[in-house]
Amino acid sequence: ADAQTPTLELPALPQSVAEFADFYAQLSQKTNRPCLAPLGTGQESLCIITDMPTQNDGKAGLMFSGEDGVLLSNMLRAIGLSRAEVFITAAVPYFTASSEYQVQADYWASLLRRQLSLIAARHVLVMGDAGSRILLGETSAKMRGRLHDINHDNGHISLSTSFHPLGLLKRPQFKRMAWQDLQLVAKALGTS
Repeated sequence: ADAQTPTLELPALPQSVAEFADFYAQLSQKTNRPCLAPLGTGQESLCIITDMPTQNDGKAGLMFSGEDGVLLSNMLRAIGLSRAEVFITAAVPYFTASSEYQVQADYWASLLRRQLSLIAARHVLVMGDAGSRILLGETSAKMRGRLHDINHDNGHISLSTSFHPLGLLKRPQFKRMAWQDLQLVAKALGTS
């Protein structure tokens, strides 16, 4: 790490879903940034991993708080789900420059894998590059269109990737591919 991005002393990983709120509060103190805890009970069949909260999400205290959230809700509705039926977490729990989050990349990977081991999700949809790079070692666009099997602390889970809703708002021409990605999610969950 260079002088501008020191390695932080980060809290021990949570041991249960019940510890998430306290863990993320500690993480906020350690990083001096608003860290957003995952949304959901941990019993949902689908987990969505976003890159990181936007600056507006941090202010609102909610991931997908703007137009991207409206689009996400519409995308989920298209495959018969609501946001309330999905566990949503972030690869990096606060807004930051990519060079800074990469300093802690091993920690964020461990945190994501720990979360996946503690929740009941049967499938993970990674929306954006940070989570895809952390879990698969490659961009979301390069890994989309097929199912992947990833290891976590308690076994395996199927995973697919797609575009972040913010990216789709900027590049509507990708919506057709995103629809194909959603159909893959529905097939993986057995809802198609």
